[in-house]
Amino acid sequence: MQQWSILSVNDAQWAPDNRRLAVAGGGQIQDGGFKGWSGWIYIFDAETGKTIHKLQHGSERVLASAVVWDPTGSFIVSGNMGGLVCIWDAIQGKLLANATVHQTRINSLA
Repeated sequence: MQQWSILSVNDAQWAPDNRRLAVAGGGQIQDGGFKGWSGWIYIFDAETGKTIHKLQHGSERVLASAVVWDPTGSFIVSGNMGGLVCIWDAIQGKLLANATVHQTRINSLA
């Protein structure tokens, strides 16, 4: 079994095909300092447990707090504790758009 060393996990959602898991939270111990407590989105392969993508959510020291897949499994939307929402290409691991839509924590996305 694969063991992940994420400092903080705030949300986790299965992809529609149940083959990938998206996790919103903090960094990893090996990130060190500022990056360890920044927001990160992880996409894991459910079969192998390996990290497919590790995506930094924003540029500030604010943890990612929510994540949701689109129905096709091609995109992820994530939110953080500062109200920033990001849209990601889940296949390529690329940020497509972001916007601050709230003044405080994004608790959930649909």
